[in-house]
Amino acid sequence: MSSLQHSLIKRALSSLFGGIRDNGFSIPELRKSLDMHSMVFFLPWGVETETMRLGNVAAEWIIPREADHDKVLLYLHGGGYQVGSIKTHRALVGAIAKSSGVCALIPEYRLAPEHPFPAALEDSLAAYKYLLETGHDPSDIVVGGDSAGGGLAVSLLLEIRDQNLPMPASAILLSPWVDLTVSQPSVLKLIDQSPTLFLREMRIWAKNYAGDFPLELPKISPMYADLKGLPSMLIQTSDADALIDENQMLAANARRDGVEVDLQVWPGMFHVWQVFWRELSQGQEAIDKLGAFVRKSSPGPLRDIRSEMAG
Repeated sequence: MSSLQHSLIKRALSSLFGGIRDNGFSIPELRKSLDMHSMVFFLPWGVETETMRLGNVAAEWIIPREADHDKVLLYLHGGGYQVGSIKTHRALVGAIAKSSGVCALIPEYRLAPEHPFPAALEDSLAAYKYLLETGHDPSDIVVGGDSAGGGLAVSLLLEIRDQNLPMPASAILLSPWVDLTVSQPSVLKLIDQSPTLFLREMRIWAKNYAGDFPLELPKISPMYADLKGLPSMLIQTSDADALIDENQMLAANARRDGVEVDLQVWPGMFHVWQVFWRELSQGQEAIDKLGAFVRKSSPGPLRDIRSEMAG
C-alpha cells in the first residue's frame, strides 16, 4: 500500500510535469527547468564531487568519503534521451555510490534530438574505455542507469560484447526503458497513473532518439536483443510502472540467454521512485538493495582517483 509520503510526492510530480507539458515547454526549456528543480536534491553526507572531461564529454566523479577507489559505478542518467543531466541525478547516484562503497562516474552523454543514436552510446562507450585505460579492472566496474539510462546501460553492454572488450562485473537497472516502440500493454494500461511519463512524448522522444534507425534495433530497444554473454543484472521496477511489461520481458530474455538476473518488483511505486530515497522508506530500501548487489558483484585495494586526474 502506498504511504502518505508516496501519495504526496506523486501528486507533486503530476502537478510539476503536467504543468510543464500543458505550457508546451520546448526540450531546451525543459532541460533548464529540471536542472533548476533538481537543486532541492542534495548529495548524501560525506560525498564529494570532482568534475572532469572525457574528450568532448563533460563528466563528474561522485566520491563517497569511505569508498573503495578501485571500484566504480559507471552511471547513465535517465530522461528519455532528451533531458536529464549530472545535476538531475547527482544526489541519486551519490546515494547509490555511498551504499555500494564505490566511486561513481556520470558522463554527460549527448542528447537527442540534436544528437540522435548512436551519439549517447558512443559517449557511454568512451566513458567505459576511459575506465579501462586508467587501470580499472573490469571486474571492479558496474554499469547502471535509470529509465532511458537503464536502457542505454544494456545497449552499452551489448556494444562492449560486440567489440570484444572485457565485460564489467554487473549492471543495475532502475525501471529501464528498453522498448522504444512503446507497444507493451502496460504502457497503455498504466500511463495515466504515471506522474512523469506521457504516451505522446514517449513516442516522439523515441523517434527523436532513433533518428534514421528502426525503433526495434537491439541497441536502441535492447528488449529485442540477444543478451548472451552479458553480466549479471539487478532490475528494480514496480507493478504500477508503465514500463513493467518490458522490464519483466528483459528479465525473461536475460534468463533465456543464460544471464543471471535479479528482478525486484515493488508494489505501487511510481517510475524511478528511488530518486526520493530521503523521503520514502521504499526509496532507501531500494538503495540498500542496490548497494548490497554492487558490493556482492565486485569485491578489492584502495586507490585515489584524484591522483589519476591530476596526472
